Amino acid sequence: MSMRGLGDGGAAHVRRRQAEATQRGTAETRQDDASAARPARGFSSTSSFDNKATKPGGRLDGQAPASSLLTENSKDATVNCLDRAADWVSKASPELRGRSELVFLEDTRGGAEGQAGHVVVRQGERVFDPSSGKSYSDMQTYLKEQSQYQEVGALSGNTAAKVFATEPGSAERAQVLAQAKLSPGLQQMMLADSTPIDAAVASSSGPVHNVSVPYQQGPVTVEISSSLSKDVKREDGYVTFNVEAEVAATVTGEVELKLARVGASASVGVTGGATMSYEVKMKEEDFAKLERGEIPPPHPLREESIPDGATIEVETGQFAGVTSTLELSSGKNSKVDGALGTTSTETAGTGTSIEVSRTGDLLTVTEGPTEFINQDAALTLGNDWVSASFGSSTSLKEYSLRSAQFDLSNDSGKAAYESFSKGNGMPEKDGPGVSNTLRQDKLSWEGAFSKFSLTVEPFPSFESEGVKDATEFVVTHNSDGTKTLTASASFGDGDHPELNYTAKYDQDGKLVPGSDSMSLVFDTTDDSARECLVRAFTGDAALAAAARENDNPLTLKLSASDIQAIQSRTGNDSSSKLGSLLQGYDGSPASHSLAMLNLARGIGGEVDVAKEFWNLVTTSGGSPLSGTVV
Repeated sequence: MSMRGLGDGGAAHVRRRQAEATQRGTAETRQDDASAARPARGFSSTSSFDNKATKPGGRLDGQAPASSLLTENSKDATVNCLDRAADWVSKASPELRGRSELVFLEDTRGGAEGQAGHVVVRQGERVFDPSSGKSYSDMQTYLKEQSQYQEVGALSGNTAAKVFATEPGSAERAQVLAQAKLSPGLQQMMLADSTPIDAAVASSSGPVHNVSVPYQQGPVTVEISSSLSKDVKREDGYVTFNVEAEVAATVTGEVELKLARVGASASVGVTGGATMSYEVKMKEEDFAKLERGEIPPPHPLREESIPDGATIEVETGQFAGVTSTLELSSGKNSKVDGALGTTSTETAGTGTSIEVSRTGDLLTVTEGPTEFINQDAALTLGNDWVSASFGSSTSLKEYSLRSAQFDLSNDSGKAAYESFSKGNGMPEKDGPGVSNTLRQDKLSWEGAFSKFSLTVEPFPSFESEGVKDATEFVVTHNSDGTKTLTASASFGDGDHPELNYTAKYDQDGKLVPGSDSMSLVFDTTDDSARECLVRAFTGDAALAAAARENDNPLTLKLSASDIQAIQSRTGNDSSSKLGSLLQGYDGSPASHSLAMLNLARGIGGEVDVAKEFWNLVTTSGGSPLSGTVV
């Protein structure tokens, strides 16, 4: 990409404006600036940056003179960071510009180094530095590397285009900036690179190839980033890299690649049409073919383009605007959000993604929360994954996840994948050419019963206890029409044992007799309580002593017969606090489910429950209690 220079056109004008602004630096001005504060996240063009921090710019570390939004001349012969940002804005497609913003960074260092700030481009979470040509996953990652900066404001890409289209220092430009509700300080903030530019990295592209594509009429233009060798991740014979592509939808609803940039700085060069970006992981030998222009970049929705062993991940939001039929993240065709109505949760949170992996003729597709796909959830689907999904790593209360494997050597399997790629959703049952289908839905207490028409004892009684927000369910829809449910509930502030429940339901939503089980998880680090719990149910002093030295959670599994045996041990012993937990509301022995619920509520916390189990052993003969601790 050619880099046009910018100078300090209007520098005298801005210095006069700065002097006037400083004289006007009253409390009223500062209050006005503060009222325009930019939220911590979002797509706002307002800023709380205070103009008292701005300084006239000169040459910094040999770089071009500093300039401001008010004075920047995008057509003169010098180059600074704001000029490069303006160049990026002028070349970006309307779609790309519409979801991007310029982010202004104050240099917190003292002396000459801190005389001017810096500007970068943010697209969603991702940050691109047009001066260095480097991309970052988010602003936090960028600021970790460039710790001298702090964010002070932002300007939407579309508004930036309007600004740079006006005459530097003119009343017209001042009016555009005023309409953008930028504080005077941000309008006049002096910007210039404070670190030397790596020209080799800043170059937008390296080799360019026109590569024929079997599944589309014309070729795809592939531009290889000159910084590719620095930006890719190599591990265990595989290369992971980013692709940003200009795409077009055909009359048949297929998505064709027109121009693709390979590398972390891909976003620099996409200049028109709809765009989407995605991550690719492929074998070293296939990556070398891509660099040489022998094969096109893998297409997330075209199985012919995906090499053996390759994996593609793309956020479903990338398909918005690409085609009217492929709207996987919203609308009537959604199989991710539509089933649970969680579109707002996922788009405002971590989002949903599609992962496509190929092994020979088998194509595995997983569609669900981005954070789980990033954690290789697709590789551990099943009972182990169900348990792990309750972990604290996710803040999502509701989501759907789909997975299926397509056999491309089978005509029906290939047709099923093509149907999915055109927005018709993931298959939920095994069939010809389709296997390992899975649908898992995680949801909070409020949605469990209305959405699945399940009666799960004892969880409905939680409503009166006011702990419904601490109850979560994972429902697995099996390919034979049955459902498997795993539920987890906790009380208090994490100081009570967690109640876990699993059960299987038939095609009519009725509990399969004998399929349900319950357990209590004690996550206490109290050495004495851990020892008491293990000793009470095993009678093994060595195991109990070992439990003191290990902080891993202890799981207590109690069947209905185990509960009955413990109830008989308590008898009429009024000194045992367990007695009240193992009784029903009328004083009779509690059912299995109610007893487990009462134990989860506890008698002060998991430490007290564990010690009461040991007290019962010592007062009722000394033999271990019925149940299993693991």
